Amino acid sequence: MKKYKAIILSVSTLLLVCPSIWSQIPLEVEGELTVNPSNFEIDVHNNAIVNVLDPFFAQDAATKAYVDNLLLSFGVSIGPAGIQGLLDSGFNPATIISNGASLADFIGLNHAGGIIFYMDPSGNGTGLVSAAMDQSTGAEWGCFGSSITGADGTTIGTGNQNTIDIEAECITSGIAADLCANLSLNGFTDWFLPSRDELNEMWLNLADSDGDGTNAGPSDPNNIGGFADSFYWSSSEFDDIFAWTQGFSDGSQGVDDKENDFQVRAIRAF
Repeated sequence: MKKYKAIILSVSTLLLVCPSIWSQIPLEVEGELTVNPSNFEIDVHNNAIVNVLDPFFAQDAATKAYVDNLLLSFGVSIGPAGIQGLLDSGFNPATIISNGASLADFIGLNHAGGIIFYMDPSGNGTGLVSAAMDQSTGAEWGCFGSSITGADGTTIGTGNQNTIDIEAECITSGIAADLCANLSLNGFTDWFLPSRDELNEMWLNLADSDGDGTNAGPSDPNNIGGFADSFYWSSSEFDDIFAWTQGFSDGSQGVDDKENDFQVRAIRAF
């Protein structure tokens, strides 16, 4: 029974991760994987698997490694749909990238509690994800008339520290940074308010995914993440009165009064 369950799960995993393998590249699959109907043993590349779930024979471990590499090859070869399946199955982005996946293919996929909108150009498998929904439709930036020490980072990678700095000096609850810092979503609690440039990446790669420079709102199929046709706060302070915002109707960036109520969308790093 244990052997039978292992076989079923192995075949199911292949189908789940790469559902279009069988129709797209049958010649590659044919001869690589067969099932013996008399004893339900799986034979992959002439190596029989006795227990693919928890290999306790050296040959099983080697064959399982072969199957894992086979999955990676198939998943990467069919683009984002296959990569999403690999991510869902527990493969980390760095491993998938090392097997030939394009960084661009990760954008818009679900991973690490949110929607991927930025991948580190080095290809090390790290990046940023956006929460799938807004944390507020109207919150202040906070501390109007007061400068926050250190919360002026604008580049990619500074949003988390900005948020920490805002939380340390602006004790008003319910402001944009506070909503993100106290967010618990999809098993993660390390969310933060994006910096100016991080916010722009969200606009470019999610809200305006078709690149036409306009966002028609949540109903637009090219608006990945359902961003509102409105202004969003960044965590980047300009001075004691103003902080950076971005309009998600046309992507324009500017500064606005910290006391204004704008949309809030949290992000996290992975």
